[in-house]
Amino acid sequence: MHREICRWAGVNPVTLPHKWPNQDTTPYADNGLSYRANRCLSRAGIPPTKTAVRHALITGALSPGKRPANYGKQTHAEICRWTGIDRATLLPTAL
Repeated sequence: MHREICRWAGVNPVTLPHKWPNQDTTPYADNGLSYRANRCLSRAGIPPTKTAVRHALITGALSPGKRPANYGKQTHAEICRWTGIDRATLLPTAL
């Protein structure tokens, strides 16, 4: 992406004072979750592993509309499907 932007702007990346990585990177691992869900987990400090996310769902650390602030019903449904948890089995505080 950096190289593409430099090319678009007509700048030779070699002339920049910074050393940029040779390869483009992605901010989140390809774990099957959307960018939105990965970002939500990252902001909440929850590792994007099924074990950690299941624990967060069961304990209510992930609760749509309550915590974290950017965690809504759509992300909740996606994460429940990803972890294999039926939303109906969660405690009312986690719904």
